[in-house]
Amino acid sequence: KEAREAFMKAKQDFAAEKKAFAELKAELKACGDDETEECAQARAEITLKAKVMIIASLDMMLEHVQKVRASIEESEHMTAEEAAEALEAIDAKIAELEALKAEAEAITSETDKKTVQDLAKRVATTWKTSVKAEVEHRAGFVMASRMGGIVVKSERLGVKLEHVLEVAAEKGIDTAAVQADIDKFHALVAEAQEQHAKAVAAFEAASTLTGEERNAKLKEANAALKAAQTKLKEAHTVLKDITAALRQKQLDVDDAS
Repeated sequence: KEAREAFMKAKQDFAAEKKAFAELKAELKACGDDETEECAQARAEITLKAKVMIIASLDMMLEHVQKVRASIEESEHMTAEEAAEALEAIDAKIAELEALKAEAEAITSETDKKTVQDLAKRVATTWKTSVKAEVEHRAGFVMASRMGGIVVKSERLGVKLEHVLEVAAEKGIDTAAVQADIDKFHALVAEAQEQHAKAVAAFEAASTLTGEERNAKLKEANAALKAAQTKLKEAHTVLKDITAALRQKQLDVDDAS
């Protein structure tokens, strides 16, 4: 929660600094060759205003990466090895951004325009070609790990439901209608498990790829993860129907305990 709040604040700060820079830039453009006091002040401020904006953009990126880092540390479903590997990869990206931030902090009012522009371009390129994919990859794997735990719990619940029907059969209770829903629940969980396995395989494959190949594999992983999530939601809806039907027959999942 703290990491998310820090990211949201950094995002708001960047939006404010970006707007302030755009306003000053527009004011400077309107000045043309005017030598008024206001225009002279705008020219003096533009470099430092660009500096503040670049730093704000890097702070936003860093907080976003830190948010993903926190989710890795808090994950209860990743193995120690998986978490260590992910944290190492994330920390490398944090180092890249921190290095750029150090360059931005070194900007003074005397720094030439081209140097500032080049740094701004490198910041954007670093995010787009290096950091963004890594962050999406690690965040996706955290989600996949958590979803894997949900799939396992759902599979165990399916077994428990079958036991409830065995108890019902022993009591001579007709559960044919409920069995149909339980079969549907099994099928949906199985589909979720299949899509989850595809997602995990794609995330693992992405670790060995770079550039567009990696982006394509991450897109494939996220699509499979979304499909798995959809099936789990459908299974949950069916489960509600099953629970309601069992209660009508004075049965409960705990009867299988």
